[in-house]
Amino acid sequence: MRENDGFKNVSLSNILSAKAAGEELTFIAPDEAKEYRAWEDKAFEVQVASHELLGHGSGKLFQERADGSRNFDEKTINPLTGKPITSWYRPGESYGSRIGPVSSSSASLFSSSLSTWSFGLSTLTLSSFPLAVEEMRAESVALYLATNKQILDIFGFKTQQQQDDLAYHMYLIMARAGVLALTFFDPATGKHGQAHMEARHGILRWLVQHGIASVDFVRDGDGRIVDAHAKVDREACLAKGKDVMGKLLLEIQVRCVALSLSRARRPSATEADLAARASQEEHGRRSRRDQVLQGAHQARPALGRRAAPACPRCVRALLAVVLARRD
Repeated sequence: MRENDGFKNVSLSNILSAKAAGEELTFIAPDEAKEYRAWEDKAFEVQVASHELLGHGSGKLFQERADGSRNFDEKTINPLTGKPITSWYRPGESYGSRIGPVSSSSASLFSSSLSTWSFGLSTLTLSSFPLAVEEMRAESVALYLATNKQILDIFGFKTQQQQDDLAYHMYLIMARAGVLALTFFDPATGKHGQAHMEARHGILRWLVQHGIASVDFVRDGDGRIVDAHAKVDREACLAKGKDVMGKLLLEIQVRCVALSLSRARRPSATEADLAARASQEEHGRRSRRDQVLQGAHQARPALGRRAAPACPRCVRALLAVVLARRD
């Protein structure tokens, strides 16, 4: 319907900007808090518009119809390989039926073939893989277009200073959301509670890998993590943010449109055996981590529910584990 007839979205600005009275601003450095609050709602409104209209509104799937005809030119070149495409959706197949759902252990089997597209999602869970990837695609579109002057002009940001400030804060909002996303992961079930947040965590890791974002850890006198601040390099964001997000968007778009991830749906018996062994090995490594996380989550039994407020203590416990594993 979207491809043939189009669609429309309604943005409820009062809902987007709704906040609880006295709500704490977490994971933003104190010296940036005032400016962040001044730009948060404005930047997020532009982000949501691009996400919904141009993110979810794009991404035509290459589909074979029941009569054998196809909705694409068979000579189309795959920009990732430089060769004609070799896979597409057959009659009756859909994005969800071919690409997912995928477990994190199954995902590890093909993550090596994804090269730079692994972006850290498998460090948490891929239980909602199809939805998370689609949300990541839409969010990537929004960041890719963060410096688009036509879009910013429509929303009333006319000067270069205004446009730069808004673009920077769009990236900062995403970086903070990537840290906040850890509160939606439930170690008891091994599942991530929200596809949008899982996607934002993946984007944060991508931005960190490419020198645009970072997470600064605040430690107490005993060296324990007591806080974390999402950071964005303003100069790098404005200079190469579009190119960096374009690379991620290209990877996601091509793989989803031309079904480059279809292997994840049905691993072979050999792959299943490998996954089982990998899962057993990982179980041993996770035992200590889960004990730490469970202690943190006892203070917040509703973890993973969208309506629940952020729990900084839970996130800091997660960050401590992530940092320990990285070191």
